[in-house]
Amino acid sequence: MMLAKASHDLGDPHAAMKQARTAFICADNADHNGLRVRVRAQQSLMAYWAGWPTEAARYAGLARDLATEHTGTAAIWLMSQSARTWASLGDGERALDDLQQAAALRERLSPDDLDDLGGLMRFAHCRQLYYGAETQIWIPGREEQAQQVALEAVTLYEAAAAEGSDDWAYQDEAGARADLSYSRVSLGEIEGATQALEPVLDLPATKRVAGVVNGVMRVHGALRGPDYTGSRAVARLRQEIESYSQTLASALTTGR
Repeated sequence: MMLAKASHDLGDPHAAMKQARTAFICADNADHNGLRVRVRAQQSLMAYWAGWPTEAARYAGLARDLATEHTGTAAIWLMSQSARTWASLGDGERALDDLQQAAALRERLSPDDLDDLGGLMRFAHCRQLYYGAETQIWIPGREEQAQQVALEAVTLYEAAAAEGSDDWAYQDEAGARADLSYSRVSLGEIEGATQALEPVLDLPATKRVAGVVNGVMRVHGALRGPDYTGSRAVARLRQEIESYSQTLASALTTGR
């Protein structure tokens, strides 16, 4: 799974999917439902960021029946990932139902052996909030809810970073900040959107992995709306985002 994640971060979804298929075979051979759910969630995530939402929904659906309180936080991850995938496909009602199921799983959570490993193997509450915010930004009319949940996620990530907790991950904090920025753009709050995105734009090129850049470019897309034609502040932010996206982490590995 770590190889699949590395390939995904470097913008090679085809290699990532191939490596994840091998990981699922291992989970199957071990007869470990938690690991099966964990791999399917990762496959869905990678398809989502590759721009294959229908495939992402299919992968999430493959392990849906296995996702229970007995499969630990992997089950919460799968349902949260399913939620943002269906939201991106335009099915807001199904997406919100999946978010509710993820919340219910959190309430009756029974951590498993993967959760005991911590880090990337545990789906922390702050990450669940980040996925929840991203689900909301896809659903028209839920910009306020997206802003509220994204802000809560960012606050928890900041606390985790200050405490040195392994719940913190710069990529996911960056994703939550991009969602916060997007929601504020949608609400016409350009100054607040810029403020939310500044820490992401300050990331060095070595940390500009595929998911982070995709999230930032989604903000760029929102800034191209007709309401912002002629705005100097918006033009500056668009230019910053374009400059940021021109040097990716994957480019720095060329020739190594």
